[in-house]
Amino acid sequence: MASNTNYTEVHDLAIVRGTVDDSPAVLHLLDIAVKWLESQGRTGQWGTALFSENLQRVEQFRELATTGQGLWLAVKVTGDTPIPGQDRLNSPTENGGAPRVIVGALALGEKMSYVAPVSEPELYVRLLVTDRRYAGSKIGTRLLEHARDVANKAGALLLRLDCYAGGDGKLVQFYESQGFKRFESFKVKGEWPCQVLAQRAKELDHHQRHGGIEVIAFQPYKATSASARCQGTRYTSKQ
Repeated sequence: MASNTNYTEVHDLAIVRGTVDDSPAVLHLLDIAVKWLESQGRTGQWGTALFSENLQRVEQFRELATTGQGLWLAVKVTGDTPIPGQDRLNSPTENGGAPRVIVGALALGEKMSYVAPVSEPELYVRLLVTDRRYAGSKIGTRLLEHARDVANKAGALLLRLDCYAGGDGKLVQFYESQGFKRFESFKVKGEWPCQVLAQRAKELDHHQRHGGIEVIAFQPYKATSASARCQGTRYTSKQ
């Protein structure tokens, strides 16, 4: 059963580099998300198995954290009671200050294997998850802003991601509210409904400068080949 505890809004939030050593804390966030989805009767997205107890998923996460643009963490500096399950980051900071707590994670790199390639430089959001106990604190929005910044600095012309397209469609709507446009949709291995969304470089810059969800017209770009329909593990989660 997922916890109903709601923590206070996150004010002191920093986006920092993560490493594989942060795996336990990030897998804990994914476990929280799985439990919450199950409590809402929404098991179609990730099922009911916890990420931390699935060796294949643990290895896939380690790969995400060590390739591409790597792993980024949304860290809350707090003097409050530590959150259970995040012991590594619930220790005092190096300067002896308040402990820091991971409340979100982002992994950036190449597209997922089941998504069709494009013929222009791109960056792909391979993981986005936030602590459900801080829902409404716009942690996901902050992480996506960081993804745009990394994409611009890397010279990417396109920022893409994909997510679960089943259920009530709210996950797709969340990304649309962040300025992404629908790019293509299909079913992974003929079963899992997947929606790929994208923003172009000019839209990334526009969104960054104006801090809103209004973007200039998106011109769909044709993929260079048909989407691979191989099995993949989707981590992208609404914040």
